Amino acid sequence: MPEIDQAPPQVQNKKTEGVPFVIPVVPLQNTTLFPETMVPLSVGRPGSMAAVEAALASEEKLLAGITIKPDRATENEAKPDDLFEIGTLLMIKRMERVEDTLHLIVQGTDRIQVVGWEQEEPCLRARVKILPELETHDSEVVEATKRNVQTLIQQALAYLPQVPPEVRLVVLGADDPVRLAYFLGSILSLGVEKEQQMLEAHSVDKLIGLSHDFLVRELKIIEVRSKIATQAQAEKEKEERDYILRLQLKAIQQELGDGIEDRTAVDTRPNAPPREIKSASGLAKIFVGHGRNPVWNRVVVFLKDELGLQVEAFETSSHASQHIVDVLKSFLSICDAAVIVMTADDATTDGNVRARQNVVHEIGLFQGRFGFDRVILVQQANTEDFSNLAGLQTIRFDKRVEEGFYDLRRAIEELQRTAPAREPQLLTSIQPASSTPS
Repeated sequence: MPEIDQAPPQVQNKKTEGVPFVIPVVPLQNTTLFPETMVPLSVGRPGSMAAVEAALASEEKLLAGITIKPDRATENEAKPDDLFEIGTLLMIKRMERVEDTLHLIVQGTDRIQVVGWEQEEPCLRARVKILPELETHDSEVVEATKRNVQTLIQQALAYLPQVPPEVRLVVLGADDPVRLAYFLGSILSLGVEKEQQMLEAHSVDKLIGLSHDFLVRELKIIEVRSKIATQAQAEKEKEERDYILRLQLKAIQQELGDGIEDRTAVDTRPNAPPREIKSASGLAKIFVGHGRNPVWNRVVVFLKDELGLQVEAFETSSHASQHIVDVLKSFLSICDAAVIVMTADDATTDGNVRARQNVVHEIGLFQGRFGFDRVILVQQANTEDFSNLAGLQTIRFDKRVEEGFYDLRRAIEELQRTAPAREPQLLTSIQPASSTPS
């Protein structure tokens, strides 16, 4: 069972501003902790764990959090020369021990400065002093900058709907510019050097100014990322609509026929030019497995007419008098990839729906023969998953299988690009099974 240590109610900080005192140090890698914030912290290195244990043994549960310089970060235990001079005094509010790691909740209380080092083993101990509170030189400039920061935050939150409401309230309702700046520093991924600049700021004017400048840059990045995502989504939706329209047109041509040119028909005249088919280099033939739902036919049409692939399925040729095992051997020998259409065909005793068991068998069979990267699963929504899905390319659709054609095209193109063609092989080791084709 994990060991839970709950720190006692907050102890009044007895350390006096400007008076040096000795305290255990936790080196922080790739992060900076700020006063006025409460954050989780995981500790796993022996020296850091020893520092936490030493802090927990004291009355005040205090330790110093000092960041490692970016160019000095290694896998080894940090040395005094590896750390910045300015850090944060931390109070441990809660500790949970899970195997070889300590999970802490710590609260930053004050900025501190190292004035000397007392010990390196078993943990770092430094003589530090608490730095004075930041002074304001121009209150009007600070207030104006703070309001600009809050406006920028509102703009950023418009692009980040996943931010919890309580975080929004804290940020937008903060009146103290120092607390606002430190809170932003703790939630934005600014990098160690920028975070350390904020921690070392010697005045409120400097601190809130840095927060403003860094937030402007982060907002630009958020806007660009949002624009790229919107454009990509619009392009994907357009291609999906185009796929569906082309398939609908072909279906109309097949139904009406008369008076409508069938551009997919094969010209059988003696000297007719060969039909131009899109290249499918890297794939010889692709097997399509399926259950009872006829949507698999639309997948075959898409693979053949849109992607120019040669497709094999149980229905593409006659297998009269052949054992199912022999048929599967043939598919495994002449094909080098598979698309399995997994539709909700059978009801289970607990009220769920699943694919037919022959489909599940085919997934495992082709997965074992071709490898995970050459088996693409097109799965209907609400169809029960099973363990063999792990590692497969899974494309899901709800009402219309065409919903997944954009992703199917991308998966096939990636397979053609990265997977060299497999030489067809004659199989003799597959054993008879009770499964039958759909």
